[in-house]
Amino acid sequence: MTSPTRLDGADAPQDGLRVDPEHPHVLRVDGDVDVASVLDLADELGVARGELGPTLVAAGVREIDLTRATFIDSSVIAVLVTVASHQSSRVPLRGASGSPLMALEASGVVSMFDRDGEGDRDDAAR
Repeated sequence: MTSPTRLDGADAPQDGLRVDPEHPHVLRVDGDVDVASVLDLADELGVARGELGPTLVAAGVREIDLTRATFIDSSVIAVLVTVASHQSSRVPLRGASGSPLMALEASGVVSMFDRDGEGDRDDAAR
C-alpha cells in the first residue's frame, strides 16, 4: 500500500501515532487515532499496550505534537497521560485544537501539558 500524496508531491502523513524520526523526542499524532493505532505502535515497538507510555518515555519522548490530529480516543489520551506523568515537568503539547483538544479538556487532563508555552502564562496569572 502506498502513502497518500499531498498536492506538493510529498507523502501525506498516515493516521496514527509515531515517533518523529527527525526529532525522536517528539510523539506525533496524525489524523484519526484510536486504539488500533495505539496497538500498532505497541506492536511495532514490541511491547504490551500498557507499556507503551513508559517505553516512549524511556526512548526519550518528551514532547507531543497534535498539529495534524483530527480525533483521539481514550486509549490515545491514556498514552499521552502516561508520557506526561513520567516527566519531571509539564510536557509540551503542540498544535492541540478541535476535537483532540476537546477530548483532553473533557478528560480533565489538559492541565498536565504545556500547550505551546501557555502553561507559563497560566502559572504567571495565578
